[in-house]
Amino acid sequence: MTDTLSTGRTTPALMLDANESWNVKQAVRYVSALEEHIDLTWVEEPLRRWDTVGHARLSQSIKAAVATGENLTGLEWYRPLLDAGGADIVQAGAVWGITHMLRVAMAAHSRDLAISPVGLTANYAVAAAAAAVPNHLSSEVQDLGSPVGLTVAQEFVDGGIVLGEAPGAGITVDETAIRAARTSEGWQEPGGPHVRPQRSGLRIVDGGLWGE
Repeated sequence: MTDTLSTGRTTPALMLDANESWNVKQAVRYVSALEEHIDLTWVEEPLRRWDTVGHARLSQSIKAAVATGENLTGLEWYRPLLDAGGADIVQAGAVWGITHMLRVAMAAHSRDLAISPVGLTANYAVAAAAAAVPNHLSSEVQDLGSPVGLTVAQEFVDGGIVLGEAPGAGITVDETAIRAARTSEGWQEPGGPHVRPQRSGLRIVDGGLWGE
């Protein structure tokens, strides 16, 4: 991500993704230590996704913005988080679809908050929708490639996504290529481009800790 608002020129902005690995005390301590040496734009998913009070406490305790929401699946999850002031940057996972992202964007916009969609691939569908909302700040792209059999009318230029002229989300499906890929060896990458730490999103189930 780049910052052009405060300086009038493009400068790098630094963000940190903790993948839901900390509690409130840990997050305050770690982020505060980092902020003694670097200008941190935001810390992403610092706490468990359901910890609305903790996110609000953290936001009030550090200088960096708190970004979260990519693993929330409905507005009923976002409402208590936003009402508590627990998200400075509101995220929506591209995997949940365009309609979800638009709903989250409007809920965030009603509170004067920016939205930052997150996707495993090139955000091919969400990028087009993000261009239509007034509070889109940035999009997280974790893989510049496209899924097998999909051609997307968009380009990456100077850190931005330039949409093409194709209708809709600009996606063309090649069913022949998809069928051919399914019969070939090694067409899947189990690890994927995105690997979460072992402690990510832990939750207590029947007295034990389980990952999500």
